[in-house]
Amino acid sequence: MVYKFKKHILSRKIAVLILIFFIKTILISPQLYAFDESDRDPVVWNVSFEGNENYRSMVLSEIIATESPGIFQKLLGRHSDFRLSETELRRDRVRLMRYYERRGYQNVSVEFEIIPRRKEWRKDVVFHIREGDPVMIRSSEVVIEADDEIKKEIRESRDFTRALAQHEYREGERYQTLRRADVEGRFLQALENQGFAWPEVEIETEIDTVTNRADIKIIARPNDKSYFTNITIEGDLSVPERI
Repeated sequence: MVYKFKKHILSRKIAVLILIFFIKTILISPQLYAFDESDRDPVVWNVSFEGNENYRSMVLSEIIATESPGIFQKLLGRHSDFRLSETELRRDRVRLMRYYERRGYQNVSVEFEIIPRRKEWRKDVVFHIREGDPVMIRSSEVVIEADDEIKKEIRESRDFTRALAQHEYREGERYQTLRRADVEGRFLQALENQGFAWPEVEIETEIDTVTNRADIKIIARPNDKSYFTNITIEGDLSVPERI
């Protein structure tokens, strides 16, 4: 009985000590906490986009360098690698503008906003995007600089016909500068497949900035065609040479 009584008293003492510890923590920690909060480097807590109608936020987040910690990194306090940098945010603004411009949105506008959360060192970053109207291709012309006979041969070929029907600079399409190499490659390959070993393709563009319309001229120069004049086979032959 005495043992149980002493054990009960000991338990109460431990409980009182724990209670005192928590009271001291509550009374003292606000000052220390305030001191720590004011000295902490700002951390990007969340990144979001507004006004991006044609490209998802998931896609745009891959373009910029600014990142926010994941849920487990936030819970474990591992967010030292996500310090806020306004210099990097300005670079991200340029990255987003270039991304849109190369895809035909020449009048895009991008701004960023830093919003503090309840804890001052936690910052939300919001990119405000105004995409504007894209540049559309008003006219598209393919010109072959060669003799009439060669022009006819080229235009009647299957590869060239396919290139005409499938290239990215057709009338009514959005004008995207990042597609220039693809268009050039289509026509170069079509000409090479017909035996023109050193073809050239040039693309001329005129953009009406008032109406956001583009006029495209694709110039194909096949140059000389290559021919095989002699074929030599070396090594052991299992068939007569005349074949």
